[in-house]
Amino acid sequence: MAERCQLCGARWDGEATTCRECGAPRRNTIPPELSAPTPVPWPPSGATPVAFAPPPSDAAPVAVAPPPSEAVPAQPAPPLVAPPLVPPSIAAPSPVPHGVSQPLRSPIRRHPLLLASAAVAVVIAIGAAAWLAKETIAPSPEEGKPITVIANDPSGCAQAEALAGSWVFTTTTTGGRRKRGLGTRGYYQLEVTVDGCSARASVAKTGRTDRAVFNDRKIPRADATLIHGEGIEGFGWAGTFVLRNEDDQGIDTRFVLAVDGERLVGSWRQVGERWSSAGLYGVLEGRREGDPVEILPERADQPCAVRCAVPEDIALVDDPDPAAYAGCLSSCE
Repeated sequence: MAERCQLCGARWDGEATTCRECGAPRRNTIPPELSAPTPVPWPPSGATPVAFAPPPSDAAPVAVAPPPSEAVPAQPAPPLVAPPLVPPSIAAPSPVPHGVSQPLRSPIRRHPLLLASAAVAVVIAIGAAAWLAKETIAPSPEEGKPITVIANDPSGCAQAEALAGSWVFTTTTTGGRRKRGLGTRGYYQLEVTVDGCSARASVAKTGRTDRAVFNDRKIPRADATLIHGEGIEGFGWAGTFVLRNEDDQGIDTRFVLAVDGERLVGSWRQVGERWSSAGLYGVLEGRREGDPVEILPERADQPCAVRCAVPEDIALVDDPDPAAYAGCLSSCE
């Protein structure tokens, strides 16, 4: 393969010492196989890579004068090789905004204080509820609140205090030796006075089923001392009243009285000769004021202690059976 001039690429003529085209001296030529420069690896093996900084944007450009015709031609520049990229592991961290890089302030921990406050509030609420429940279940008679006296009260004094005052009540016949009188009603007025744990009552029968209002001279009246009941009468205060009108007419009657909430409840029965012949008995119900004719007592509406003291079988009234009474109370709803 023929030699060529390095500057213009023309073939050399024979043993010429200068190029016939550009006049370049022959000593600057290179064999054709060396005309293509071999790339030099960058950076050299084992060398630390260096990143080249670009020239400042405001740097003045440098003018390069062309070489004179007789000057030695410049060696070809090695091919540009891009500087190696710096691995991410050693790359400089990206700037982070100041506000983001600042540590967040921890909120003040108030959980213990809140829990303690909640616990105190719960304790106060429970105590208040217990106090209110106690006041509701067992209010004192002096406060004038309605109470249920059919309860455990060995002395019965609270029951007597609850009975004090005026009442109207109605009796209903639920049993007897003969069926003719069942369902009949009697209308009464009651006044109870209490001194300590002693009670006395005045009763007047103002009418009955077939005659709602008696004439004044026909009204049977009676006073009696009330005592705390025993046995099947233990739910209230009992007294026997010899009721008589101005014509000396009337029936001896025993009443057992108790207070259930705001109403008067209890039992009644004939005594003496009338008990032997007719044997009528039943339940009673009353209130503080109003017309007793409007009250319609029912055995099923009475408290358990009253219902069990007024059995359907008159034999249990003639001869009370404590075991039967206890069994009735245990099964009563």
